[in-house]
Formats: sequence, structure tokens, C-alpha cells
Amino acid sequence: MNGQALINDGRKFRIEHKPLKDIASGGEGKVSLWKNKSTGRLIAVKEPLMDHPGIKKSLKEEIASMKKLGQHPHIVGFLGAAGDWGKLSPAIFYVFCELGCVHDYTERLLKGGISIPEVTIWKFILDMTKGLDYLHNGFDVPYVHGDLKPGNILVSRSPGDDATLPIMPTFKLADISHLTPYIASSRIYQPFRGTWEYAPPASERTRLIPPIDIWAIGSSLQTLAWGIIPVKSMQATKRKLRARGYNPTDKQIRDLRNHGDYRSTQLPFVWRPLNASGEEQLNMYDMDNEFPPYSDALNYWYAMCLNENPKARVTAKILKECYIPLAEHQIKMYAARERRDSAIKKFVGDSSKGRKTVEGKDCASEEQGWPSEESRCGKEGSIVR
Repeated sequence: MNGQALINDGRKFRIEHKPLKDIASGGEGKVSLWKNKSTGRLIAVKEPLMDHPGIKKSLKEEIASMKKLGQHPHIVGFLGAAGDWGKLSPAIFYVFCELGCVHDYTERLLKGGISIPEVTIWKFILDMTKGLDYLHNGFDVPYVHGDLKPGNILVSRSPGDDATLPIMPTFKLADISHLTPYIASSRIYQPFRGTWEYAPPASERTRLIPPIDIWAIGSSLQTLAWGIIPVKSMQATKRKLRARGYNPTDKQIRDLRNHGDYRSTQLPFVWRPLNASGEEQLNMYDMDNEFPPYSDALNYWYAMCLNENPKARVTAKILKECYIPLAEHQIKMYAARERRDSAIKKFVGDSSKGRKTVEGKDCASEEQGWPSEESRCGKEGSIVR
């Protein structure tokens, strides 16, 4: 908080701020937006969804975790907590991320007719790598987020970017309530308790380990890139049921897919390559709409996050050493092209040729996205094409 004192007085906060609206709700808590009456500063306040001991305990654990983690550019900013919030205590105060979560951000872009630019995907993996490297390698004991998904990744404008809907925002880890220390030698296992649609392979669900978070980066990319959930689609479920002689309504299918046992066992992860053509997306990868393909290079890193063998899956350390320099290079190249294009348009005076979409192949070619011979990591971080 740059030296500012943490908020710890709930009664004082209520006097100095006014509630504006509810902005999110989950299984354990709800988040509302408050505004400082004097300064106009917006603050997100998380509180228990109901007066339940288990829910309150979870929020207290989240407070302890946030105090332990401190401040990081890619973890939502913690402003404090108060136990005197009334019956539904405690309350947790966070920096407000004005672009919402990844679900919200993607929906706004797609509704505007804008395909998710490739540079946005590079930036997403870059930011998530920095956040997870901090959790996995920034402490004496590694920490596992345990419930990484689009709804728990918040989006805000990057410093100096005043665009209404920026394509290179800052992505931040949020909802640290399931944060778990990972001690390899421990015989006390914490099972996976996150969201099934973004869960790792079944063999990894008995114990929270760092590779679970890396898998979640890959599975969340399907939501960011295409606005879909990375499991068997509703249409595929309908076809399967009809093949068995059933003719369910859409509501019945939705209810079935939301049932806990069905979600955890009958909605398998579906591999959908980022570089698949529109025809392949529709005919081979269980997608209802087609999108411009992304580069082979980006698909390579996406695939490394989704290796079904957790021991072979890329780690946050390797991503930091090998992926981050490449991603930063891609982002600089994109920014340079944008400045060039802007200068050309200004020079010729023809603003009607502005692009509405950024083609997948425009940001990075295969050659630009693969690690070069000079930049190959050492033995631990070696890259095999």
C-alpha cells in the first residue's frame, strides 16, 4: 500500500464511505463497491455471503494469507480487514479492479465484435507467471493458489493506459482463500477444493501441488481467448444424451451439468489448440463458433501448461526464465507497430483504415515466439520443439 495504513475499523469505514452496488457473489462471499465520500476513491469490500461459521473461517484464512503475501503487482491489492462489520463479519478491503474478472473482460471484448488479440494472451500468461512465481518460489515454503480460474483473476488498466477497454491490461490473482503451503515431505494432504471445470486431471486432485496452478493457467486461456469453459460443451452433452435415447430440454441439461457429481466426473477437459483453424474448431474441437487462429508459438506455451503429466508440465520457474523474455519482446514489438501505424495514419490523414481486430498471427510469428538457440534455457529449463 506504499506505506499507507491498513483499513481496520469497519464502523469508521461505513461513515466515510457509501455503498454503490454489489459487483460479485460466490459460494462463500459477496463483493460490493464502496466510494469514499471525500476523495471519490473506489474500494471493493468482500464479506460473508451468510452468517455461517465455515464461511467466516474461510474469510479469516484469506485475511491471514493476504497479510502473509504482502503486496505484489499481480495479486489483487489488499487494503485491510475489519471484524466490526456487523453480523456478517469479517470484511476484507481490496483495491477495485475496474475491468472486473477475466469472464467480464472477455465478454465485453467479444460483445464489441473484437476478437481477443494475441498480444492480450501473451500478456495474460506473462502476468500469471509473475504472480505464480511469487507464490511458488518467493517464500521459504511454496504456496499453491488452489482455485485459479477466470472468476478469480481480476483485470485492471495498466499504468498510463486510459483506453476504455485496453488490450494489454494487468491481470491479478484474487480469492486467496484456498492458499495452501506445499511441503513435499509432508504426509498431510489437502485435496483439490477448487472449481471442477478448471480442475487438473483426476490423478492430481488428491493433493494440492504447484503444477495444479499451472494447469489452471492453460485451462483459463480457453475462457479468455474464446469465452468458453474448457470442458465438454452443452451441445456435446445434448448429443450424448440423445444417443442414449433421452430428449432433455436445455434447462434439464444445464441443471445436470451444474450437479456436483456430474461436474466432477462427467465433464472432462477438452483440448482445444489455440492455433486451430476455424474449420477445425467447429469440426474437431467441440466449439460452436469459429475464431481467428493464434500463432503456433503461443500454442506451444499453452500446451506446455496443459501437459497431463504434472512432472513434465512447465513450472513457474521455467516460465519465468524462458517465457517472460519472449513475451516481453512480443509486447514491445506490438507497441512499436501500433506507434508506427498511428504515425502513418496521422501522416496520410486517413483514420478510416483503423483496425478493429488484431489478427492472431499479427503479433507473433513462429520464428519470433520460439526460444532462439541463444536464449534456450539450461538443463532444467530446456525447450524441446
